[in-house]
This record gives sequence, C-alpha cells and structure tokens, in this order.
Amino acid sequence: MDRADIYKEANKKDDVDLEEVTEATKEFWNWRFLASSAEISYSDYAFGGYAQCMCSRTIPYSMLRPTAKKDFPLP
Repeated sequence: MDRADIYKEANKKDDVDLEEVTEATKEFWNWRFLASSAEISYSDYAFGGYAQCMCSRTIPYSMLRPTAKKDFPLP
C-alpha cells in the first residue's frame, strides 16, 4: 500500500485473495534459498496492479520442511 501512493495508483487494494498468493508463490523463479530460510519475492504486478505489492516473504526452513516433498533438498 505504501508504494501504491508513490505511483499514484487510484485503485488500491488492501486485501489479497488466497488464490492470488498461491498462484504467485508456486512460481519457482521468485524463490531464493538462503542458509536458514527461503525468501519469496513477488513481482510488481503480483497483487492489485503495478507497484501495489512489491513485497517478499521469508519462511524459515523449520516451517517449510513439513510442507515440502520428502526428497526436496532443503538444508
């Protein structure tokens, strides 16, 4: 929302649909694997139009391991 003000977006959106999050998260190109966590960076257009959510989420491996496939190589 803060960045939307910078770009003078008239159609601000402060709620995000779970389906939008799921679709944006399943794309692996926006994942980065760090020593103790994974970071997901969403694009400028991810939620609500250009620049309304240039956001990211950091997920510790302790939360990610139970949801990952057993053979996925997490540290």
